[in-house]
Amino acid sequence: MNIVYTLQPEDLFAFYKQRLQSTAWMFKFCLVLIAVAVPALLFLDDYSKLRNMQFSVTFALVSFLILSIVAWAAWVMMKRLMKRAILRQSQDKFCVHRVTLTDTEVSSATDHSQSRSLWSAIYKVDEMKDHILIYTSPGAAYIIPKRAFATPDQMREFYQMAVALQKSAKKV
Repeated sequence: MNIVYTLQPEDLFAFYKQRLQSTAWMFKFCLVLIAVAVPALLFLDDYSKLRNMQFSVTFALVSFLILSIVAWAAWVMMKRLMKRAILRQSQDKFCVHRVTLTDTEVSSATDHSQSRSLWSAIYKVDEMKDHILIYTSPGAAYIIPKRAFATPDQMREFYQMAVALQKSAKKV
């Protein structure tokens, strides 16, 4: 099955945003850990207070609020920097792509490059709101926008075929 589409910066941004959100739980866990540990360790007079856990709840809440605001600002800045980096990437990515699914491999070709991956080397096939992703590793994927398909049925057929071929392949 063949699909032809033009990759847009928004497609790449959606992929990276999804990758960023998949690691958000670690970010939140670290934020909570810092919000509890820093006030407890820095502002307690001695370890007897630490053992009794007699520290100011107000101070802990204010510290958590400040850290949350800083974390949110860092998150927003990270997304903006990611978007700028994507827009600065070479324009050879934002061109016409031809993706082909066969029984043995998935291949992609542009005017600038070609790539092939055996199904046994495919990490996973995933569906997002506006894209189908065929992962070659946890951080890299063929990004196929759903707008490339003439009908929702054609998109569903492509996705189901990719999932079936990936699952039936023997892993390397």
